[in-house]
Amino acid sequence: MKTSYYPSVFLLLRLLVILLSFCIASDARVGSYDHLVLVYIWPNTFCSNKRVDCKTPVPQNFTVHGLWPADKTGKTLVYCNKSGSISSALSKYEKQLANSWPSLRRDLANRELWEYQWEKHGACVLPKMTVLQYLQVIITQARRFDFVRTLKKNGIITTNGSTSYSRKMVEASIREEIGGRHFYMSCRKSRNGVLMIKEIYVCLDRNTVVSCPYSNNQRGCGGGGKNINIVFTAASSRIYA
Repeated sequence: MKTSYYPSVFLLLRLLVILLSFCIASDARVGSYDHLVLVYIWPNTFCSNKRVDCKTPVPQNFTVHGLWPADKTGKTLVYCNKSGSISSALSKYEKQLANSWPSLRRDLANRELWEYQWEKHGACVLPKMTVLQYLQVIITQARRFDFVRTLKKNGIITTNGSTSYSRKMVEASIREEIGGRHFYMSCRKSRNGVLMIKEIYVCLDRNTVVSCPYSNNQRGCGGGGKNINIVFTAASSRIYA
């Protein structure tokens, strides 16, 4: 009686396919980002939410929210890699990071923010970048742009809602500051319907600004209409909560 080897061969091929799929998936999760997204937040808008207890004084410049690796479509990567401790690197750069990347919330220490952002987003840069290189990009790029100065130069000033500006005007001013590159912007909508500048997303190839991939995601800044108005929130604007 002959023994058939076909089932064994089939099983072996199946195991190889599963193993290959696992390797491809692992490679997609680790070190596969296409570009970095440096997200700046406008503290006055963040702190306008009455449910948030902010530290005082609230910074009057855009601060860093996080540095997020993203794929070619602009989708940010999360929870890719659990290796690579950030603690020792934070000790080296703590003073610089405290200026550019502070925690705005009173109940969240700076280190807690940094460690959370690293675990969720930052570790996705491994192994293409080291922890130190990741933090160096944040420190270098955070002081590169002065969005407040550029907005004011173009007549866009902080208000408590008495004045709003067209989204097109706001975006043109920001684009001017980053060399004409395409970027993203997010807004917060108050209970009375006011749209406020919340975040600016600048895409990077390490330390070089690049255009972000085009996206239909409005990030809370209204639909595709051209007549969307936005407020550049002044300090202590709790009326928008």
